[in-house]
Amino acid sequence: MDLTQVEFQRKYANLKFDANFGTTNINDTINAANVSEGSVFNLESVNVIGDFDGAVGTTAVINLLKTDNDNLSFTGSTTTTTGAFSYTFENNGDGKIKVTKDNGISIYEAIGDLGATLGVDTYSMQSDILLTDNLGTLMGTERKLTISGNDYTLTGTNGTTNYGGVVVAKAGDELTLENLSATGFNKTTGDDKAVVNNNSGEVYLSNVTFENNTNGLINNSGTSELTNVAFNNNTNAIINSTGTVELTDVTFNGNTIDVENNGTLNINENVTFENGVTGEGETNINADLTLGDAQISQKVLNIISGNLTTNADNISAVDGILNSSQLPFTE
Repeated sequence: MDLTQVEFQRKYANLKFDANFGTTNINDTINAANVSEGSVFNLESVNVIGDFDGAVGTTAVINLLKTDNDNLSFTGSTTTTTGAFSYTFENNGDGKIKVTKDNGISIYEAIGDLGATLGVDTYSMQSDILLTDNLGTLMGTERKLTISGNDYTLTGTNGTTNYGGVVVAKAGDELTLENLSATGFNKTTGDDKAVVNNNSGEVYLSNVTFENNTNGLINNSGTSELTNVAFNNNTNAIINSTGTVELTDVTFNGNTIDVENNGTLNINENVTFENGVTGEGETNINADLTLGDAQISQKVLNIISGNLTTNADNISAVDGILNSSQLPFTE
């Protein structure tokens, strides 16, 4: 990351960065050449790409700043587990971050009570994971957890057993999945039958591929924001019951159902449907959208900005279509 010529208007920002303690030993660095006096980075999340040598209790120091900058400081601490080991990152002064190595915990423990007790903020995958248990419910009070996949794959079916996905059950909880693939989640009952089950909290999916699952995302309530996400060959890609789902740079291919929306669906830039949107909810179109052979059938359809290009037979709205932009029909 490079913050040259960037000035902190709010003087406070949350910081997420990558730390590689493996053979390459390359970490993100900040080139802070023009920063307002009193600017502060809060250490929010660190994705560990490779474990570092040394026994539990070993410490290391990351020189996060490329150049000295007295105007920028760090605050807070964050804990990441890789399964094998855990690392706590905290301010060491002079633009440096102190890292302390500890025993690791599993992905199930990171999501559950132990992760909440230990203050785990990030689980960093170091290899593909074939589940041996349900991922479980995100535990803790106003818990925030990031699962960084490092381009690895979570597989939900092990032999003849179908394990459940992760559940976000409470308002105030926040789950982020990034840079991973999820496949083979074929559980058909229970509140964990999707890869991600959001019942009240906030879910953020970034650079995630859902492939060959029975249910990708079930958003019963709360808010789910998807960016750079692909749904391929799932039975139900997204089911949104009463909450809000945001789509940006999302593609749907080979799914039985793309989106069943009975809540609020916001379609932003670069969304490509194959089947479209069904249900009795409200869909808001906020950018150019070409449906092709896909269809949208909703209670309310709002074209807020951008052009919706489609055949007239491919859209329907029980309570009407509000068009604040353009609706060019192909036929």
